[in-house]
Order: sequence, then structure tokens, then C-alpha cells
Amino acid sequence: MGLLRWKKSGAELADYIKAPRTLHLVVISTLDKPGAINFDAAAIAAQTDDWADVITVPNGSTTFAMAAALPPDWNVYGTAARIYPIGAGMRGIRPGHYLMARAPEQLHQLTEDLLDEVLGLPNPARLRPATPVSPASGSSPVTAALPMLRTGRVTGFLGAGERAVVDLEDGIRALVRREDLAAGTRLDWLLAIGAKVEGSYDPATHVLDVSASAAVPRLLQAYSFGQVILALVVEASAQSAVLSPLPGELITVTRPEVSSNELDDIDSLLAPGQVVAARLTQLAGIRHLVLVDVDDAEAIAPAPPLLTGQLPWLQEGRDLLPPSMDEADELPTTPPAPATPMAQHAPAPPVRHGSALHDALLSIERLKAENRALRAEDAEGLARLNAAAVEELAHARADLGKARDANRRQAELLNKAQEKARKAARSTALAPADARAHFEDPDDALRHEIYLAWVSRVPAAEKPTYPWDPGFLIGPRFTASYFGHEPALRAKTAKALVDLVTHRAERMPAREVHPKRTGPGGDDPQQVRADGAACWRMSVEVNVAAARRVHYWKLPDGRIELHELVAHDVFGV
Repeated sequence: MGLLRWKKSGAELADYIKAPRTLHLVVISTLDKPGAINFDAAAIAAQTDDWADVITVPNGSTTFAMAAALPPDWNVYGTAARIYPIGAGMRGIRPGHYLMARAPEQLHQLTEDLLDEVLGLPNPARLRPATPVSPASGSSPVTAALPMLRTGRVTGFLGAGERAVVDLEDGIRALVRREDLAAGTRLDWLLAIGAKVEGSYDPATHVLDVSASAAVPRLLQAYSFGQVILALVVEASAQSAVLSPLPGELITVTRPEVSSNELDDIDSLLAPGQVVAARLTQLAGIRHLVLVDVDDAEAIAPAPPLLTGQLPWLQEGRDLLPPSMDEADELPTTPPAPATPMAQHAPAPPVRHGSALHDALLSIERLKAENRALRAEDAEGLARLNAAAVEELAHARADLGKARDANRRQAELLNKAQEKARKAARSTALAPADARAHFEDPDDALRHEIYLAWVSRVPAAEKPTYPWDPGFLIGPRFTASYFGHEPALRAKTAKALVDLVTHRAERMPAREVHPKRTGPGGDDPQQVRADGAACWRMSVEVNVAAARRVHYWKLPDGRIELHELVAHDVFGV
């Protein structure tokens, strides 16, 4: 449908809102008068075309009739907009926020809020509503029967994480299928043993569809620029690799983003299935992932769950490996169930003795015995053939299992070797030569090292946004404290100082910029010098012993004065 101007009654629109649909729905009420602050419905429809339909309705009698036919606080009137997710009114699903711009300058932000809310809803392709009703048709909406909603707990997994076994609350066993979630990863990465799940149960297939619980966020809903995040390697070649920070979100990386060595091939450092840490950046409006400047000690933002309330979809140190020997070749179409006892044959009725009848029955029994003997011979031969086939199949399965385990071990060794190679590639970039050999003044050597870090850390497209500014000051203690550390730590510090002097450290969670206070309490005042300069702390490292911090002063005129590089437990200035 896309964008539609509603021409029917308000009661019919209310019916359509509550009826089953294949897409989410945005309803925008409009005022047709000069100066009205109306949402741009066409622009909203263009950005949500495969996610939500957009209906505009004139404010007045239609919106009043719609409000009368909807539950309380579901209405839209004036120049407002509201989202009605798939299934609104079913299972407690409520509409979105009521958004109305009361001033022209509010309209842009409210439009962004509306788009964020729409695109934050579950992917309609993974939802399975009942038969939809078209609002353009003349027929009235018909409410179809709802699927059977069931809850249960995860008790195991089958295959290479392709099926999850769920014991429902009434004792019935069901299967969750990986393909229903379109996540492209193992179910045992998404669900924990014992996790409670809810979904639509189909008794005919024994499938529990939990896709309504899927909630894949947009990239910038889950992360912010500058954060170090996890990504799954999808493809790797000599020149480039494709990484996935979220299902459906693919970002191509090239050699400069992976290694500082021009001779390195990307596929010597990355392989499909690896989970790697990379910094999320933006160059000229294009999202990038950079691996080469990530320090081992940097905090990694946790990956979001893809099912509400469940496990993060990626975890550091957990790669997507080939199937192991224990992971089945074939997937069952029904969940495993306890074996039922074999049926027992009823005993033959007793034989009555009589002359002719007795002889006939004896003949029948003799013929039956001969037939059983012949069948036994045939069965014995078939059993021998079957036993040989079973033994051959067992040997083949054992060989396949050994090959799988060898393949898995080889992949694990490759991943470990490539992880070391990536660290070495980063170390090459993180260990510059000591600049003091080229300058008489150690402060000049320090500025030179920070400048070189700016050259390599800030991409060319971002240098106009984050230009080199040599106007920062160096306090009497800082240079000695900086050069008193080993080269690798100085390189980390130089990177942090680049973030500081380009004024982006405060927006980077990993830098943990916060006021340096006069005492240990969070309510203690910030330390201030007699000239009005305020003291601040910034993290160089996190989650390591004696992680380093930079103490610096922010002067009243906005300039920065570097004070000292210290361990995290040093608070004195």
C-alpha cells in the first residue's frame, strides 16, 4: 500500500488498525490550513516502505469517529502521528507514542523519533499475522483466529544449533527453527538452556515460532560512533572482508582498516565465522569498521540480544566453527520424544480337539511352522546383510565425525593464528619510534608523536572535522610521565590524546571522561586551580591491571593543558 490518503469513515479506519496486517502502520492526522505543522507523510513513507504503511487522515469528523471506535489513548488528531504495530490490540500489544509538533523547529526531531520507533519494531517479514485486509478494498475487515500462544523452556539443541528443543508448560515438546528468525547464526548463541520463550505453536508441525520476540535493532540504536564493537566475519578475500555487526548489516573492510602492513592479505588475518573487535566510525556519512587501531585493553560494547531478554548474539572469543562430531547430520521434523514400549502380540486362542477339525488345525499349524522357518532363514540372511550395512554406516559415520573434528580443530588453530597475526599487525601500528632522538626539547618530541597519531588515527575525510590543533598546553609533569612508559603504552596514550585534543573524547564511552574531584565521593566538588582551570580524568586503558589515566586541566578559555599520565589508582594532582 505504501502511502494512502484515507477516504472512508473513521470507524472503518479503526477496524483496519485492529485487523491483522502484514506491515506496521503509521497514521498521520493533518490540518489543511496555512501554517499547519504537518508531518511529511511522503518522506516518512519513503523511508519505511518495506516496514510500515502510512495513512494520512484529515483532522475532524473522521478522527473523532476513529477515536470513538478505538480503546482509550489510541487516537490521533490535529497534526499528530502514531504507530500501530502488527497485532495492535492482540496479546497486549499497544500503539506507539503520540507525536505532535507544536512548533516548526520540533518537526525534524519528532520525525526522527517516529522513524526510530517504526524501524525499531520487529521485522515484518519474520512476523506471521493472520490474513491481512486491504483498506483499499470495499470489504469490511474480518478478524481471523489468533495462533495458539504458548510458553516453555529451552531444554536442548539439535544439529549445529539449527533447532532448539522446548518443553512447553503442559509437557508437550516443540522445536524452534533457526530459519524462522533469519538471524544467520546458531540458536545456542541466542538462547540459553532453561531460558523461557514464548511463541505461536503449530500442533501439526510441532514448531514454536518465537519470531515475534525477535528485536534486531538498527546499528546506531545498539552502538555509537567511536565504540569498539563485535562483528562476525562473513566473507574474506585477499583485498577485503565483509563484517556483520548485526544480522542484515554488512560492512566491507579493506587492508588499511585491518593491517598497517601493505603486504598483508586480508584472508591471512580474517576468516569467515570469526568474531572480531572493531571500532565503529563514520567517513563522509559512510559507516566503517576499523580493526587496526583497537587496543587489547579497550572496553568492548556488549552485543545486543536478537530475542527480547535473551543472550547477546555475539560474544568475544566465541567463533562460528564448523560442526563437531557430536552435531547431527540430519535434523528431525518432530521433537525427540521418550520411546514407547513395543506392543505385545496376543497369544493364539486354545485349539479345540475334534477329529476332522483337529487334523485340519494340525495341518495349518504345521504349514505355519514351515512358513515361519522359511521366513526365519530369509530374516537371518537379511539380518546379516543389515548388520553389515549398519556396521559399514557406523564406520562411515565415525570417519565423518573424525573428519569433522579435524576440520573444527583446524579452524580453531587457524582462528588463533590469525588472531595473533591481527595483534601483530596492530602492534606494528602501535609502536612508533621514540621521537626524542630527533628533537632537543622533549615537549617538541611529545607534540610530534601526538601529531603522528593524529595523522594515522583521523581518516582523511574526517580531518576537516577534526583538524590538528597545536594549541594545547603541556604541563611540567606530563612529558616525563609520558616518556616514562614503554612504546606500546605511549602509542595508546597518543591515540587517547588525539581524541582529547580534537574534542571528541567526551563523546566516546571508552574514554570515560569525568571530573577529577577533590575527594573519593561522587558529590565531592571538582578540583579547580586558582586560575579557574578545572581538572579532568580520561581513560587510556580499561579492564587491565594499573590501567593508565590522563589528568588534564581545561582552562577558562577552552584550551587543554596536559598534566600527567598516571595509573588508575593515582588520584593526586
